[in-house]
Amino acid sequence: FAAFAVDKIAAIEDRPRIRNVTLLGLAFIGGSLGALLAMYLFNHKTLKDYYTVGVPLIIIMQVIVLFYTMNASW
Repeated sequence: FAAFAVDKIAAIEDRPRIRNVTLLGLAFIGGSLGALLAMYLFNHKTLKDYYTVGVPLIIIMQVIVLFYTMNASW
């Protein structure tokens, strides 16, 4: 969430931005709900398909992995 907020402020102030791979990587390692919330709360990256499709797909993947690991008999 914070990374999207910082990137939005940097975009407004015309400063160097956070790389896309960093934003998506942070979403992938557990920040997907924060990324989705920040996207629509700050109206940031909502026109980019790899965010509007990618972040929800990351959330779905994380839910599936979480469900599998909670129900797996190791």
